Amino acid sequence: MSNIGIVILATNAYFVLGIRFIKKFMHHYKGDKHITFHFYSDTDPKPYLQEGIDVRFYPESHSNWVEGTNSKFKNVIVLENSDSDYLYYFDADTNISRDFTEEWFLGDLVGGEHFGNRSFLSNGKGFDRFPQSKAYVPEDSQLPYTYHYGAFFGGKKDRVIEFCKTLREWQLEDKKYHMNLG
Repeated sequence: MSNIGIVILATNAYFVLGIRFIKKFMHHYKGDKHITFHFYSDTDPKPYLQEGIDVRFYPESHSNWVEGTNSKFKNVIVLENSDSDYLYYFDADTNISRDFTEEWFLGDLVGGEHFGNRSFLSNGKGFDRFPQSKAYVPEDSQLPYTYHYGAFFGGKKDRVIEFCKTLREWQLEDKKYHMNLG
């Protein structure tokens, strides 16, 4: 049986949302895989969760939500030697409202398409226009695109770690240009 690791960053006001996420996830999850929650927060979640939920607490603090958001790749990389076969990142404020199994998200490397992928991005909004950025997309680019939102991604652990290492490296390079990255 596979072990699925779920990563949640829940510092500051997001703590309550992270607890809600775990409770809703476990309420609606009808699969048969072992779920381990990797909970990064300034508060230990265990006293707020029912017995039997596998949650591992990683003390973490952020001065604001931007810093928290930009730490997701660094925090996922920490799990490189975890016993998870799959790793998935979910924003703490993700809402789950119906029953599901792991079948809808298992895969080598998966992510969610941003709801505004076609309309919002068709006029060039949402793309990084700073030429030195690793995320730079020229305005005259003819390449096809899919804009993925950062609230959910994951897959097989080795693929996810590789993905996060690349994005973390790019974040650090972009930070050299004084971009707003943690």
